[in-house]
Amino acid sequence: VATGQGSGVETSFDMRTNTGFVMGTLVGAVHLLLAPFPWQLGGGSVRMVMTLPELLVWWWLFFAGLIPGIWNAIKTKFSLVSPMLVFIVALGLLYSMMFGNVGLVFRQRAQLLPWLLIFAVYGLEMKQLKKLMKMRQQVPLGAQAPMPAGIYKSSR
Repeated sequence: VATGQGSGVETSFDMRTNTGFVMGTLVGAVHLLLAPFPWQLGGGSVRMVMTLPELLVWWWLFFAGLIPGIWNAIKTKFSLVSPMLVFIVALGLLYSMMFGNVGLVFRQRAQLLPWLLIFAVYGLEMKQLKKLMKMRQQVPLGAQAPMPAGIYKSSR
């Protein structure tokens, strides 16, 4: 753990006890999904500060798309997404247990990012579809609702 470089994170949890193991893994999981945090950027290197634009986009995607996307996929398509969820959860738990350095966990998140982005885009798409359905339901009876770009009416 690179504790002297500004990116190391020391926790006081004893990973040999049940409580320490669970708490250490939770702290690692939060760091895996969201680190580096704003208060860590000031004490870090120039490279860590340069990640700020990417982090802002990731934090928005995480809360606006990933969480709703995973939730909706589990509720509606669990049998289809369960292999991908097993893979993400297994690697996520492994990386969370080994957490000790923000730079390392940042690279480990990059390994999971393609699969996480699938759920994030799915969540954003579901939000957009709900908004579209709500807009279509608010149109008075007999009036034609505007069709969004890319969606064409069938000639039947």
